[in-house]
Amino acid sequence: MVTMISTCANTKSKHGSDLNLHLCLEKQNVRIIMDTKWKLLNSNDKQRKYNLKETDFYQLFAYGHKYQSGAGDMVLIYPKHQEFEHPLSCFKLGDDMRLWVMPFDLEKRCLIYHDEFHFIFFNP
Repeated sequence: MVTMISTCANTKSKHGSDLNLHLCLEKQNVRIIMDTKWKLLNSNDKQRKYNLKETDFYQLFAYGHKYQSGAGDMVLIYPKHQEFEHPLSCFKLGDDMRLWVMPFDLEKRCLIYHDEFHFIFFNP
């Protein structure tokens, strides 16, 4: 069973900035940190890094250290649209942290995830 942990408590980092966690899913001993964005990505524009922002990577990197002790999987979720219909390849944020970037289909109300991510989180 997958449990959603509601943890929207404001926590301050060492530098005084807020680390407000949007979503945290947990199954047995596996925890997935997720954050939602409303920017539109372009999966065809690799030269411009798909329109991903460096600050979003830093934010999830900080979440990974704060809530997962620097190891585990994190997900950035963006709206699905014509130029972003499939998940991007996984990004490594160090030896033990991975960042997945996935579209959310607003019409069907579902996350479109990578097969490898499904195996990590949903298999026993």
